[in-house]
Amino acid sequence: MDHCDKKHLADQSQKGISKDLTMEQYSEAVKELLSISIWLTLFEQIGHEIPEWFKEFILLCHGISDKVHAKPTAKEIQHKYSLNSPVHEICQQASVNLCMQLDLGNTVDDALLYLGYLLETERQTRLELLFFAFTEPIQKLDERIKAG
Repeated sequence: MDHCDKKHLADQSQKGISKDLTMEQYSEAVKELLSISIWLTLFEQIGHEIPEWFKEFILLCHGISDKVHAKPTAKEIQHKYSLNSPVHEICQQASVNLCMQLDLGNTVDDALLYLGYLLETERQTRLELLFFAFTEPIQKLDERIKAG
């Protein structure tokens, strides 16, 4: 959304993002992004041979995400996507879904490209967060969340 606002400010002839975005819309988009990021981490790190313990970890992450943001559920999000598709296609589909949910106005075309690119290129960040989840105590996670 920051990217869209900056683009809008640079070109005042364009209608920018919707200022009527509700907290519910925003929360649902964040939840979808979180769920897709969890799945992308799984695909990027494991490939086709997924150990049972890692599946359980991913499902636990999704269960916790449902406690943090109840709607939509992780299962509802999972059903929106063809998770057997290549990572590139999942990123593009997520980009379209999120941009439409956020009502990005005339900035939507640029946002689609930008968000799809971010999702595809943030593999290292997802890897770092996965490592953090495996190695740090829950108190460190709480501190990191509070720090933003």
